[in-house]
Amino acid sequence: MIWTRRFDVPIVLDDGSTLVTLQDAGLYVTNLPAAKQKEPHWQTAAGELLSAAERGGILMLAEIAIRQALAHGKPKPPGGSAEKGREEIQDRPMKDAFDQWWEWARKPLDSPLTIPASIHNPIMALPEDDRQDRQKVNEAVRQYDGR
Repeated sequence: MIWTRRFDVPIVLDDGSTLVTLQDAGLYVTNLPAAKQKEPHWQTAAGELLSAAERGGILMLAEIAIRQALAHGKPKPPGGSAEKGREEIQDRPMKDAFDQWWEWARKPLDSPLTIPASIHNPIMALPEDDRQDRQKVNEAVRQYDGR
């Protein structure tokens, strides 16, 4: 069981508190009134939490299910649109292979963070000193053919 897995983006509740881990979200759901826990959107959220924590399920699905359950029945915020969401995503800086590699390489031992083999394998094939060079790392990943 890995209830300590962290959401990519903490979930901020109406009262200002945050759900950072699967455990935080699980405790939140179990502390809801019993009638509310039986509502379909909360049943879905609980199922996704269990799947992510106990069966190695997809963390993002649990996060989305919790966010949807929290938003259920609430009016959409004014000015919210799919277009606005795309603009916010485009404004975020993209992590290149070098950044992803070093984020993974420096993670705590108990972190569930992973990187794809298409990044790991070509970087591991580089001499150790070259792994410190952003240009060489990104070029190795670009040229990787999967063999």
